[in-house]
Amino acid sequence: MSARLDWEIESEQSSVKQGKEDPLARQRRRRAQFRLFIGVLLVLGCFVGIYQLVMWRLQQVNTEIERALTDTVTAEVATLRSADRSAFLNVQRSASEEWAQVQAITFNSYQELKQNRDVQLTGSVIAVEIDDTRGRVQVEEIIDGVPYVQTWFYWHYLEDGDDLDTIPDGWRHVPPDYTFWGQLDTLNGQGFSIRYQSVDAAVAQSLADELTHWLQVGCQTLICGTLPDIAIEIIPRAGLVTDWSGVNPWLLQVPSPYVARARADRPLDLPLKTQIAERIAQRLLSQASTNVQPPAISDAYYLRTAVQRWLIGEFIQLDTQSYLMGSYFTRYGRDPLNNALALAAGGGDIRVLSAAAGLGGIDQLEVDWRDYLQWRLDLEAELLLRRDQTNFLALYDLNLPNVASLAYTRLEAGQAVTVESVLSVQSEPQPDAVSALRAVILAEGAQQEVIFRLVDGTWRRAN
Repeated sequence: MSARLDWEIESEQSSVKQGKEDPLARQRRRRAQFRLFIGVLLVLGCFVGIYQLVMWRLQQVNTEIERALTDTVTAEVATLRSADRSAFLNVQRSASEEWAQVQAITFNSYQELKQNRDVQLTGSVIAVEIDDTRGRVQVEEIIDGVPYVQTWFYWHYLEDGDDLDTIPDGWRHVPPDYTFWGQLDTLNGQGFSIRYQSVDAAVAQSLADELTHWLQVGCQTLICGTLPDIAIEIIPRAGLVTDWSGVNPWLLQVPSPYVARARADRPLDLPLKTQIAERIAQRLLSQASTNVQPPAISDAYYLRTAVQRWLIGEFIQLDTQSYLMGSYFTRYGRDPLNNALALAAGGGDIRVLSAAAGLGGIDQLEVDWRDYLQWRLDLEAELLLRRDQTNFLALYDLNLPNVASLAYTRLEAGQAVTVESVLSVQSEPQPDAVSALRAVILAEGAQQEVIFRLVDGTWRRAN
């Protein structure tokens, strides 16, 4: 080990001292950093404060604008309550005179409604949306204890046009602006999709809940096969009828209920729900029967309509008086149905039901025949008015002389009897061992009895 000289040691110590920062310099540097930090915080605080002030002012302005709109709505409803026609029409404005005429009719309809119904025009604003000078408001009405909603549109006018220095003229009720219906969105489900705008969000959700159940019931009853997805579009258009698109056979176009007075407590009310259920049931049946359209006077046509009515009843939980199919499903299950529809589509008559159930004849079916016999009696009246002799006589048991004479007499008279309803049907074997049904009907305000005999495998009128 070599010895270190004193001047080498002193040189190292001097180097270490020179590497250390001067305490005063370090203190000044930290103070400068702190002042910079505080300065940045102050600047940020100023920006945040200015932003909050601007947002507060904007919110205050928006609140004032919204309050002005709701005040206008409240005042307008008050004119309807007080029957002040002049004040009501003064709130209306449009570039054409047509809107004033439309609202004059609206005013009269409100006054008539108040005379005939229990109407509470509360003026309560359920929802409000403002986009610059456009406003959309949903207003509550209570009719016979049921809450409804009206969707009205407004425009914020200035006295001399768009000059912001002029005195504002305020909000005025204008014709519907369906471009101002909210953001477009899509709700997807199992086997379907629903396109809608934000005003109809509650309608879309209610419909989605229903469709999930409907498709499940429909495909349990029918063999849906590879069913394409059903697309539904809720459209804000006055006068639109619920129906399948002419361009896309699997696109169902549904009118928004809010283009008119709509239920506030039921976004999807019963009439609209029924219309949609009818279209869905019809499409599922067409899919199951490969789109075959039977003649309107055939049993196959009755079976299609009867199954469709039963499906609609199951969809909306309502008695659609599809007695035959309801009792058939209860007694024999749903499995034979597709076989029966296939046989009927091939030209078969009502006997397809007993054949599908594995029975020898329709007289062995344990079912409720009321709606089938109602259809036969209605068809008889229609054929009589059309003077369709061949098909009219085919409804009768012409093997019995007195029945044939009666049928020709009715045909010559040409006077159809309107059967209001078939009240009951009982099985009644005939003396010649032919199966028969005795139906008690209500026609022209009185009860009557009609006998149907089993001839050539189907029920034919015998009196």
